[in-house]
Amino acid sequence: MPLIHHSDGNFYQPSESLQRMFDEVILCPLRRELRDLWHHRRNLDVLERVRVNVLDRGCTDFNQPYEGPSPLDGAPVCYSPAQKVLLYCAVYMPMHLYSSYHVYRTFLPRPRVKVLFVDVGCGPLTSGIAYRSFAKHADISYIGIDRADEMINIAEEIDRRGPGGQTLFNWSALIFDYSALPDFVESHVSGAEAILINCCYCLASYSLNADDLADALVRIMSQYPKHPMRVVYQNPKGFLDNWNRLKFRLMRHGFRSTGLNPQQFSYPRLTGGIHRDAPVECETLYKPLI
Repeated sequence: MPLIHHSDGNFYQPSESLQRMFDEVILCPLRRELRDLWHHRRNLDVLERVRVNVLDRGCTDFNQPYEGPSPLDGAPVCYSPAQKVLLYCAVYMPMHLYSSYHVYRTFLPRPRVKVLFVDVGCGPLTSGIAYRSFAKHADISYIGIDRADEMINIAEEIDRRGPGGQTLFNWSALIFDYSALPDFVESHVSGAEAILINCCYCLASYSLNADDLADALVRIMSQYPKHPMRVVYQNPKGFLDNWNRLKFRLMRHGFRSTGLNPQQFSYPRLTGGIHRDAPVECETLYKPLI
């Protein structure tokens, strides 16, 4: 059963099962817990204040509550970490889902072997869903890495609600610890013949240390010299600093870029114009086989 449908162009829509999961896991709890905000969900000014003030453009610390002016009337409010995660999913998940799917089907070969998918800053499993849809029936082991407990919780809930009541992945979660990542990969790489490192939307995070992440990826590369390995980057335009630091470190250790410059596209092209127009940059690296 497909998770994402696409037209002959670049216009994507969720499958019925994926839309039902989104309604049950995200929208119903949001309507129940933040009813007043829910009633104004189509107000673009309110949505922008949620995006900028509450979510800090997706860069907020989801382990901390939001205490500040209400997006509705400016009165003091407090949103719990779990409520912030629901708001993040409602605002960002559709955009990121389609853009990740677009990147995979445009720039990656469809997998023919078992893949270990290492999702750095996995959030609510958005890129995992996109890759699952792109890879179709390929065998995938999934490691989701995030520093927020509530993000891990909702990702696990989404994983349990795959099509037909099946889980999406052989799932494992790791709270952000770069030094532990190579050993964690070693314990989950069994049977995998390729490794994909997903860095979609995580490199704008204030808590991410690009040098530490690069050290961990270089260790993984040295441990598995015969495994094809790719790194995928994606972020709205203007967040290249961390990516450039990570990319240049990896390229000094043998990675190569698949293009001269990051490619660009926009959300409205992918979603029929229903989301904000923010240019997105993406780039992929690969490790040549020895």
